[in-house]
Amino acid sequence: MRIIPVKINEGDVVHRSIEEYIRRNSLKGGIITGIGGLMEAVIGFYSPETKTYLEKRIKSSGSVIEVASLQGNYLVKRNGEVSIHIHVVAGFENTTVAGHLIHGIAKPMLEVFLIEIGEVVGEAFIHRAR
Repeated sequence: MRIIPVKINEGDVVHRSIEEYIRRNSLKGGIITGIGGLMEAVIGFYSPETKTYLEKRIKSSGSVIEVASLQGNYLVKRNGEVSIHIHVVAGFENTTVAGHLIHGIAKPMLEVFLIEIGEVVGEAFIHRAR
């Protein structure tokens, strides 16, 4: 098991930055955890009826969207595609929101740890017969 600290700098796109670290370090699958701040986010709430995400767009007006918890997982599919699944609990302007992080831009930064477990993550979530 490897633990890789990742600093996502202000203005960087969260998912893109994490994917770059996964590819650069030849990771196969693991856990994502972190804290920090965002300048904007799209948070999704899954609707089983429509099988889509209802989206809430949040943009800070000079302040920071505080990420109290960022949790998820990542894996690399057999075709080489990186899959990143992240949930957040975030606070802004006297409001707290939690859900699936569809998109986020860091401000002033996010402190993320990638905990490498290996291909077993893909085996558990993607490759096993359903």
